[in-house]
Amino acid sequence: DAAIASARSATRKDSDAELLERCGTLFEKAVEKRLVADVPLGAFLSGGLDSSLVVATMCRLRGPEPTRTFSVGFRDDPFSELPHARLVAERLGTVHTEVLVDERDYVERLADLSGCRDAPVSEPADVAIARMSTVAKQHVKVVLTGEGADEAFAGYPKYAFARAPALVGSLVRAMGPARVAGLASRLGLDRRRALVAARALAHAREIERLVQWFSYMDRELLNALLPGLEWTEAHWGETIRNQEEALRGTSLQDPVARMQYLDALTYLPCNLLERGDRMTMASGLEARFPFLDRELFPFGLALERRHKLRGRESKVLLRRLARDVLPPEILARPKWGFRVPLERWFRGALRPMLRDHLDARTGLCGTYGDRARIERLLDDHHSGATDANLTLWTLLTAEVWYQHVYLARDNARQGSVA
Repeated sequence: DAAIASARSATRKDSDAELLERCGTLFEKAVEKRLVADVPLGAFLSGGLDSSLVVATMCRLRGPEPTRTFSVGFRDDPFSELPHARLVAERLGTVHTEVLVDERDYVERLADLSGCRDAPVSEPADVAIARMSTVAKQHVKVVLTGEGADEAFAGYPKYAFARAPALVGSLVRAMGPARVAGLASRLGLDRRRALVAARALAHAREIERLVQWFSYMDRELLNALLPGLEWTEAHWGETIRNQEEALRGTSLQDPVARMQYLDALTYLPCNLLERGDRMTMASGLEARFPFLDRELFPFGLALERRHKLRGRESKVLLRRLARDVLPPEILARPKWGFRVPLERWFRGALRPMLRDHLDARTGLCGTYGDRARIERLLDDHHSGATDANLTLWTLLTAEVWYQHVYLARDNARQGSVA
């Protein structure tokens, strides 16, 4: 909080042009510091604003020295980000490598990566990142990435809801999150994202809204599927108290800045960076994050809301910074995220793996789950009656970790004692 206050004080009287110049200077220094290496160095390039800006700055600072970039996508994916990354790579003249993954990578590596993380592989994209890291390690030892930009400069779509009027929450509670999401899908919006937003907005307290945003399941669904785990109000209350304690450490009053601050203290280090570090280091690849620079990150948090969000535009100042160096198609792209085609895969090549794990009698679901409820969920997804891919992913990765890591370690411990 002291670093944010210092950044706010230092820029309080700056004009928009001065803020833009200061942002550019801080960002260039942040990238330059992370280019210091005595081993080959490259970058992950998704084709989004953040990684593209990192690569553009790398290329400018390195001059004629070629920069290697790496992107990952899925076979036969109409929503692939590979064309966007390719566009940036061609514009900047990088030595570019595209990595294609499919269901087999998930079947073959999920258990191994659960062991590397010592926890469930919570995000579907993690397996693809691990595969890309394996390929990148054949050419470089260090990569720069764009993590941290969304938290520092307000890039997630959820930040636009931080100042939602209390009336919106009241309406969502009255209708119920599922009905709100269904209405949103009929209006052409993404039902999954609408459901996540509705579940968060349904909470009356700020802290409960903030905690809910990054969860694929709410408490009711978790308790319904795995009642034997006894996820009680006491557990939820402890989570809330921990998050509230984190928020008490800031003087920030703007709802957007408070959401960013909590993400910076919790989701970023405990989830995003922890996962990314383990997925890259599984191949012995070091990742570096310019946006987490000690001066740049507080600068982003301290910005006024108008420099972060303006209408449907996010990361306003960063987009201004990128105008002269990135193709307009990249600047105009909405926040998309890395989407894995799980809905299709769980009805196809991943279906046997899903069934085998969720049906295991000694597994997590077999021990603690409501078998009938889980069976209905599987049938509804396979028939196309609903898209439950993220709920099923959560159950599958929990099962893979439970069966291949937790039980295996417990059995090994008992064997050594015997």
